[in-house]
Amino acid sequence: MEDCLFRFFSRKENVPRDVLDRTYHYTGFGFNQKAFSTMANSYKDGADQLADSQRHYNAQYNTDLVYPIFFCYRQSLELILKAVICNLFIPINRARSKQEGLVIRERLNGHGLMDLFNRICRRIEEKGVIGSYYQLFTDIRPYVEAFDNFDRTSFGMRYPAGKDLAPVKSQEDLMRYDIQYTSEHYDHVWKLLRELYEKSQKDWSDGLFVV
Repeated sequence: MEDCLFRFFSRKENVPRDVLDRTYHYTGFGFNQKAFSTMANSYKDGADQLADSQRHYNAQYNTDLVYPIFFCYRQSLELILKAVICNLFIPINRARSKQEGLVIRERLNGHGLMDLFNRICRRIEEKGVIGSYYQLFTDIRPYVEAFDNFDRTSFGMRYPAGKDLAPVKSQEDLMRYDIQYTSEHYDHVWKLLRELYEKSQKDWSDGLFVV
């Protein structure tokens, strides 16, 4: 496949098989936990690499990279929360019905980070296992709240204005934010989020969240 802007690697270029196999993570998945988790990791890695590049070449102050850096961190957070939601609602060991598919889409709808986080808390509380998740929820909540307050609609780093055409509040003092501070602290919450994802995935595979 090749056009004026995109092309596939040719067989003659000897691209390693493991590199080509990564395509599997991005195709054919639809709404399920592995797809959301894989994409979340990609956005986190992208944000880290951009933050590192700014650290090396612009050691003290921000550049226009502030937009993609904060966007990628926020997007990774939204996607890993949605991966957890998939763990809590997708039926195990059988195809989901059309109605179940609609329920999952509804649970995944929206971009509000605290809204997504609260859906997770409510679902786990419904299943009567809130105790085993309590410390994780306690540790993660302040970080989700902070990013939600910074950019509640996900418009802040993507557009110069919101849907109502009003200026986005998080952009007003954007250059005053310390990117390296965010990057270092996000590493901590990312470990907690991955722990939440892996714990909920294990409980999902054990049939705890059977719909």
